[in-house]
Amino acid sequence: MVASVTYYYYDKRTKAKKKKWESGYTPESAELRKKEIEYLMKKGEFIAPDETTVEEMAWEWLDTMAVQKKFAPETYYGYESAIKNHILPHIGSRPVQSVTAKEIDQLFVTLAKTQKGTFVNGVRVKPQEEDTLDQGKYLSSSTLRDIYFAVKPIFDMAVKYELISKSPVQCEIPKKADTERAYWTDDLVKEALQHLEERPLLHLIIHRIFYGSLRSGEAAAITLECINLGKKQVLIDKTLQRVTKAALQKVPRDSIIKIFPNVGSKKDPKSCMILKRPKTKKSTRIMFLSDPLVQEIRKRIEHIQMQKELLGEEYHDHGLLLCLPNGDPIEPKLILEWFVKWQKESGLYFPELPVHGIRHSATQYKLEVGEGDIKAVQGENGHSSAKMVVDVYSHVSDARRQVLHDKMDADFYSRKEEAARKNEELFSNMLQAMMANGDSQGIFLNSIMQSPEMQKTLLAALFTSQKK
Repeated sequence: MVASVTYYYYDKRTKAKKKKWESGYTPESAELRKKEIEYLMKKGEFIAPDETTVEEMAWEWLDTMAVQKKFAPETYYGYESAIKNHILPHIGSRPVQSVTAKEIDQLFVTLAKTQKGTFVNGVRVKPQEEDTLDQGKYLSSSTLRDIYFAVKPIFDMAVKYELISKSPVQCEIPKKADTERAYWTDDLVKEALQHLEERPLLHLIIHRIFYGSLRSGEAAAITLECINLGKKQVLIDKTLQRVTKAALQKVPRDSIIKIFPNVGSKKDPKSCMILKRPKTKKSTRIMFLSDPLVQEIRKRIEHIQMQKELLGEEYHDHGLLLCLPNGDPIEPKLILEWFVKWQKESGLYFPELPVHGIRHSATQYKLEVGEGDIKAVQGENGHSSAKMVVDVYSHVSDARRQVLHDKMDADFYSRKEEAARKNEELFSNMLQAMMANGDSQGIFLNSIMQSPEMQKTLLAALFTSQKK
């Protein structure tokens, strides 16, 4: 016999009293369910039925956090992409209350086997393909972690809003793959700069990124007013980024310094470039300049003045040190394209490196030159934590290991040889004393009793003779 349970509840969203009918129970289980509901209602812990979907909850969470956490446009866009392309296609239409921990576990199993670019703006653009041994085709561990850090707070908010009593996201955070970041030694960077002299603008970009441990967005954002050639300093206090206009409308504007008109090498009506303040206070820092960099920047400023005079009103003066011939900003993606293309055309056969790898190379070099002064390198990089320097940027190069072993050789083996020399000298002095004295046997035994070093020497000699 099939029984049902009927009860009334208060809908928090519509603010209306509603009737709920649950079926599929046996008479015994229906009675237990009824008592359970009455008990939870009495304690104020009853979770009323709610049809809010994961998609609705996701957008509510994102828009709320964008304001509360003051998301930067790129942060908003990152979460938006994770929601559209990796969460909604799988569980977006499901009511939040119906999603189980098992389904969340299965979601990440599915995502780990999903190839990159399968969904774009929430629409599948790739058919389901067979498994491949090429792990590079699948979503990376970093992407899986980004998805986790989006889906977990969505369900945490559902708990906060009392739509569910417990989050179904009970799985562990996907582990981040330990990938070795490529970098160039200081000798390779020096050689690269020599070959870049025929391309002054790219030379200045790479030179400054290396010497100042800059991010490409920081390098592209430097304005002339922040440069003090007399003191040989540059204030790093902003970054340049391309962001979607949709994301820009969703986030607070207090960190944004300037929104550029639709300019640049690649115009996109759905996006724009912005100057914004860094994410953390420690990212704002002073970059010190070398004499060669001072001269190079001075030449660049002279070139900019020539371009202004040449183009007149057609020159777009945004006050940038790095800019296109007409003054428009150079977005970081374009810097990357220039650098990658130059590497392919240079014929130097260096390890292939993204432009961020120059910053990585600078960090590695500064750790070596500074003999491991992590706090100083943290200040150079503008990291909020020294742990970032240790965990991500610090490598143990073969050259440094060789220096370490040379020091070990000089210390360890020389101490052993010095001890042997002293023992031989002690033994020789004792023998001379015995020969000069009549009671040679007594002196010899007494010397052994009084000298632990002599005892070790004698035992070693006996041991050696027995082996022979």
